[in-house]
Amino acid sequence: MMDKGIKFINKSISTACITIMWSTNGAFRGIKMNYNLKIDTQKSFDGRFDISSVYVEAPFHKQNLLINSSGLHLVSPAELGFMRTDKPKNHAFMKYSRSSMSSLMIPEEDKIVLVKSGALSNLYARDLVNAHADGKECLIPKEDKEMVYDLVTALERAGLAKTINPGNKTLSAKLDEETSDFMFSDDDLRIKSSDYGRTLVANGRGIITAYFDDADYMKKQKGMYLNIVRVRSPADIFNVYGSGNWNLGDDDGAFGVNFVPVEGAQKIVEPEYYTIDQLLKNARSINLSRVHIECLRSMFADYRIIKK
Repeated sequence: MMDKGIKFINKSISTACITIMWSTNGAFRGIKMNYNLKIDTQKSFDGRFDISSVYVEAPFHKQNLLINSSGLHLVSPAELGFMRTDKPKNHAFMKYSRSSMSSLMIPEEDKIVLVKSGALSNLYARDLVNAHADGKECLIPKEDKEMVYDLVTALERAGLAKTINPGNKTLSAKLDEETSDFMFSDDDLRIKSSDYGRTLVANGRGIITAYFDDADYMKKQKGMYLNIVRVRSPADIFNVYGSGNWNLGDDDGAFGVNFVPVEGAQKIVEPEYYTIDQLLKNARSINLSRVHIECLRSMFADYRIIKK
């Protein structure tokens, strides 16, 4: 899943300069790609956080690698909405961004599952890019199907996944409906969707559209498949895309972020977190291979799964 050959040249609070040698099937191509990532820090609109951020334009798997290697993580829709709150249309945070939220289409059950925390998008970053480069959907391998079911079931019980019906969604710009509240709220960071909703209304929006594949299209696919959620800019009237646009192999942009609580600001009550073992125990099956278990353990070492 992850590219090999990462070498840090320099890394500081303000700049991460990284040389990466990409490999194919374990054999180095000998191509060096240098990125100078300028990490900016701004205070949140409510003064609770210092937000470090960087904007990276690269194919999705490289983007993920660069952001994570810089000590940041791919922004969630909730974090991006919070960053945009009370900002003008021309602010840097208003740029289009890929996000850590995944959309898992399950044709055989006629449903779509939204997944927070980057749990699936990190695991299948390379597969997403390869499929989109071929103009195809990213099918979940048959041998991974039970693992993905287990993971999604556990995340849904933990409040980090939500089932929605296929098709596009017309959402109030106030973001006060169940689907929009799920996408743009974060219990851990105490982010409320209504803050970003206030900004959308102030920018003249009455509604936004969240685009997802319809049931007829889903049934034409050869099994469950994956995409990620992208949050658009004011130029595209702030719409959200959870399917279509096979562009994860392109150099589209994404924010990498880190939220650091400001000393003396309103304290965040530290929640209780699930371990991977607790999550799997609560799932409907634990018939997973050792490799799958280790993949999940590694993944959840970086993402905190809050108990509801």
